[in-house]
Amino acid sequence: LCGCFLLRTFNMAILGNIIRTLALLCLVARVSSAGKLRTVWAINAGGPAVIGNQGIRYGSDDLDDSRDGEVSDFGRRQDIGRATGKEQLLYQTERYHSATFGYDIPIGKDGDYVLILKFAEVWFQHPGEKVFGVRVAGEDLATVDIVRAVGSPFTAHDEIFDFSVRGGKLSFGGLDGTSPFYGTLRVDFVKTPADNPKVCAIAVVEGTLVDVDRLPALPKAAPLAAEAPYVGQDDGAIDDDVVYDDEEYEDDDFVEPTSGSQRGKGG
Repeated sequence: LCGCFLLRTFNMAILGNIIRTLALLCLVARVSSAGKLRTVWAINAGGPAVIGNQGIRYGSDDLDDSRDGEVSDFGRRQDIGRATGKEQLLYQTERYHSATFGYDIPIGKDGDYVLILKFAEVWFQHPGEKVFGVRVAGEDLATVDIVRAVGSPFTAHDEIFDFSVRGGKLSFGGLDGTSPFYGTLRVDFVKTPADNPKVCAIAVVEGTLVDVDRLPALPKAAPLAAEAPYVGQDDGAIDDDVVYDDEEYEDDDFVEPTSGSQRGKGG
């Protein structure tokens, strides 16, 4: 009888240790995955594949350079402010175009999603010199003036939008109504008279705005440089049908890459 009691006590001790070990493993797994996001689709425009913050996997850009604008790594000449870790590589390359251009992003199932657009101005110095629109699924969601948003060139800026797909309908956070959705999200960067549209990186992840980390806070604001004189249409209207001849980079300055809503404000 005494032996049976000891054996039962011994077995219970082993079982208790196993339970504690399993609980610890679950906690470690939960902590290690905290903050990571499931990447639905992401590209590093004009640059190589990169695993960014929160585990977002950015593929290399596969648009056709002969048709869909040009790529540049001009930004590699210096570090990009606010960009941390490997995300320096995201903000240092870009795709730009002398006309409106964009990407088709496959969304395979219903759910809540966040669209992350990454920018850094590496050429112009003043507000108003480069201004372009962001249009998603036919909705004009933002007008982007990077230098005005962050106060200086070579500084990271994100535009973040939440949206959901339910039963063949697409809706943006903070916007009333829905629109039909057929499995592909079109994201366009819209030409205005103020130079060329561009983007450094794009990602769609599962989740909501609260799941996405924001860029570090901007340093104490300094007075913005004088705004560039406005040249173009008086009302600044976006005209998709006009192709402007101005180029973002002169040929001598272009560096060939070495390798291949409620809105959340990032900057």
